Amino acid sequence: MYKYIMKKSINNYTSSSLLHMPLIFYPIGFIDFCYVIIIYIVASLVLAGIINGLILPPFDEEESNKKSSFVLVIYLSMIFALQGFLTVLMCAILEIIPSPINGIFGYNISSPIGLIVRNPAIVTIILFGLSKTLNGIIKIICERFQEAVIKHTQNKIYKKNGTNDKIHIDHDKL
Repeated sequence: MYKYIMKKSINNYTSSSLLHMPLIFYPIGFIDFCYVIIIYIVASLVLAGIINGLILPPFDEEESNKKSSFVLVIYLSMIFALQGFLTVLMCAILEIIPSPINGIFGYNISSPIGLIVRNPAIVTIILFGLSKTLNGIIKIICERFQEAVIKHTQNKIYKKNGTNDKIHIDHDKL
């Protein structure tokens, strides 16, 4: 009877009432989270290996430095789209995989806690962190952007001063 009441009552919860769920769901949700994280890490390692080795050419910093920023941004957008598609695909596959925790004390993987546990942001962060090409291109673009900002700032200081003399900027005091 208890399981029937718990299963019936779980369907009445919405995402706004997440904190009003029975306390037993939180430790069960944590165990489910550990189960899902193991799947996400293994799948992300495999996908990162496939992306970095088979789909995308190996990252070469010297070759990437020769390309224009526009080309790198387009390439970066394509990598984001590819990894986003694979993330959505992985989350869809995870919904098909049965959870060993499902049904314990009325816990359901489609409950608000179960949906939070299966958040695609988790796998996205893991996959982005493991991509050598993505991290290398972002590093190059950030360095170019920082150099452009520094040059622009120095040009404004020179114009304000009225001379072309170099002004020493103490960055520690800024």
